[in-house]
Amino acid sequence: MLLSICMTVRAHMRYHPIWLLQYRLPHAAGHAAAADRDSKLTPNTTKSIQFAQHWRKHAIRIFLIIYLAVMLFSQSRWSPETPVHQALQIAGIALIIIAILGRTWSSLYIGGRKNAQLVRTGPYSLVRNPLYTFSFMAGMGIGLQLGSVLFGLATVAILMTVFWPVIMKEEDHLGHLFGNAYADYRKEVPRFWPRLTQLRVSWRGVESLEVRPALVVRTFVEASLFLLAIPIIEGIEAAQAAGWVAGVIKLPF
Repeated sequence: MLLSICMTVRAHMRYHPIWLLQYRLPHAAGHAAAADRDSKLTPNTTKSIQFAQHWRKHAIRIFLIIYLAVMLFSQSRWSPETPVHQALQIAGIALIIIAILGRTWSSLYIGGRKNAQLVRTGPYSLVRNPLYTFSFMAGMGIGLQLGSVLFGLATVAILMTVFWPVIMKEEDHLGHLFGNAYADYRKEVPRFWPRLTQLRVSWRGVESLEVRPALVVRTFVEASLFLLAIPIIEGIEAAQAAGWVAGVIKLPF
């Protein structure tokens, strides 16, 4: 799981700082747009984003060490053979699979373009940060592998804590670049969680979409590393059952 979460951070950093950009302008106009966009990047903005990324690297290392230690010594109130424990694990696997497919889907709309404009189609018409949303979903799924809803929620809280400073810097940066267009986007589209009652109204599709297969495949492979959590947690539970590791932290639910 350490590897899977680290790969998530790597993937987010690869898309940064233009995770909401789509490239569909003519070639000449694209160069002009890129030049105008670069001219808006102030040294303070760049340093601020770099600092947030630097903080995130160190924070995630600390959180992961603590997280893995807690996981190693945590035990669900339901034994692995019980229907409740098995149901939670199945639900967790389903969330991880959805997260893998969702991150891959999101990559279709943001990667490998030439000229930038604000994307408001596909998953970005439902939430402003679909890559983060699906990462949080995977975190919940990983936590459920321990047979604990509480551990899943704790995993999501950890991921949100680690990513939050960078998300704030990214939003400030995009607001500076796109002005009123991004301000309207922020008002109309939620940050992480879609408005379930307005999905049909909010959805915006596209007639055609330029796709770079290599980027999509790479995103899919990196997201698939979340699946490593399944054998790792199975190994922890087997070690606890054999008495090699004591489950001293009893998870209430």
